[in-house]
Amino acid sequence: MVTSVKLPKIYKLHVEPITTSKAKFLKFFGTKNFYANRPLEISFLFENISGEPFPGCTFSWRIAWPSGQAVEDGCNVPALQINEKWQSKPYPTDALSEGFGLISPTNLPRVANGSVVLDAGGREYRKQDDLEYSFGSIPVRRTQETYTYYGVMISAIALLIAALDKIIALLKWLLRIS
Repeated sequence: MVTSVKLPKIYKLHVEPITTSKAKFLKFFGTKNFYANRPLEISFLFENISGEPFPGCTFSWRIAWPSGQAVEDGCNVPALQINEKWQSKPYPTDALSEGFGLISPTNLPRVANGSVVLDAGGREYRKQDDLEYSFGSIPVRRTQETYTYYGVMISAIALLIAALDKIIALLKWLLRIS
């Protein structure tokens, strides 16, 4: 008598973080840069790259900051057809310190009739040990870096104007002599 053993299904889910800065430069102008202690939003784009429909799961994530602080949350991924994409709602948070905020899953999603392999950032997360690796990052600056950059740009433009004034005066003097 031959008995058939039903093997658990393995689903592949591609995950891509999408981050948006909500910081304001000089409190008026929106910026694409991320600044320490300023708001940002993160959402995730999921794509079913399995060869069969995905039943849905809960995905939990974490942003670890260089200061040792972390932000954790999660979302429910609905059932997805083959190659179907779904984007989670944006989650508001703050950039808790300067440096890079590392985005990683906190645990592997579970489904009733199988397991889920996360494909994110060129890495496959198959087992719990893989979760120590991040699949995205948020580069966060200090506001002083931006103010310094624009201060240098304004100084360079002022120096260029002063140099052009001297060059024009020299050309006028040379043309008067001839």
